[in-house]
Amino acid sequence: MVSCVRAVVAVARLRVSAAAVRSGGNSTDPPWTRDPVLSQVLVQQMATDRVGYCWVATDEGVFRYDGYELVPLRKLLRPGSPVPPEQHIRALVADGQGLLWVVADNKPLLRLDPVAGTLRETRLPILTETAQGLILFIIRAPGICGFWMAEETCLSLTPAGRTGRCFHPGS
Repeated sequence: MVSCVRAVVAVARLRVSAAAVRSGGNSTDPPWTRDPVLSQVLVQQMATDRVGYCWVATDEGVFRYDGYELVPLRKLLRPGSPVPPEQHIRALVADGQGLLWVVADNKPLLRLDPVAGTLRETRLPILTETAQGLILFIIRAPGICGFWMAEETCLSLTPAGRTGRCFHPGS
């Protein structure tokens, strides 16, 4: 958890530094510095697992970050797992059971178990044949162990272990 907080602070520092430069930057606050590791990638999202590792979704795939180095997901998986996407990651969400959910361009929803080192493709029961589309984002729904997902055709809520409901515009 501490390493993920460091990473988030590093990203915030970059944004504050950029804002200070644009505004003339006559601040008495200590100077913010760039994180030498995270500044090398385009960070899309971050999530923390139960162990405390920070997982970083980037334009080059998913990485585990411990505050010092980025380790590509492919190096952490056991043999037999699907090849992880090494492309733009749309969403990365940690759930209450210690799993990470990954949404990549033109890929099915992926479920990562960081402890077991497994990655599995997941087909959600909420998606009907007509709604099987591109998942745009996924957000953990606190209190219900589920997810809100935005797809091309609808917004859906998926409680854990049950079929969700697809909400279409105007419904």
